[in-house]
Amino acid sequence: MTRPPRPVTARVLRLRDAVWSLVQGLAVLLPALGLVWMARRDGLDLGHQRTMAFLALVVGNLAAILANRTSAGSFVRAMGRRNPALAWLLFGVTVALAAMLVIPGARSLFEFAPLDAFELARAVVWGAFPVLILDLVRSAVFRRPARG
Repeated sequence: MTRPPRPVTARVLRLRDAVWSLVQGLAVLLPALGLVWMARRDGLDLGHQRTMAFLALVVGNLAAILANRTSAGSFVRAMGRRNPALAWLLFGVTVALAAMLVIPGARSLFEFAPLDAFELARAVVWGAFPVLILDLVRSAVFRRPARG
C-alpha cells in the first residue's frame, strides 16, 4: 500500500499481462485435459475422470493464486508474506475439497469416484506442477531490476 494510485489514463490490463493470464489458464486447463485423456486410456470410469480433472483444476487454480502473489520474484519469496485472507481461502478450499472427496453423500452429489493414493497424487501434481514451472520461468525471464 505504499505505491500511489495509478493514473486515470493508465490501462488497467496491459497486453503482456493479458497474454500471461492466458498462458497460465492454459497451464491449468491442458494438464487437466491430459489427465482425463490418460484416465480414459487407463480404463478408468467417468467418475474417476471427473474427480481427477476437478481436483487438478482446483489445485492448479490455487497454485496460480500463490504464483501471482508477486509480480517480481517467485512464489517462494511471496509465501513469506503474511496474508490472513489467503490462509482462510486455502483452508476453506482444502476442507471443501476433502469433504467432496471423502464424504460419500457429497461425493455422489458431484458424481465423483473415490480416488486411491496414486490417482490423488497424480491429479495434485498434474494440477500444480505446470503453474509452478511457469512461475519459475516468469521469475527468470521477467526479472525486474531492484528499485532504489
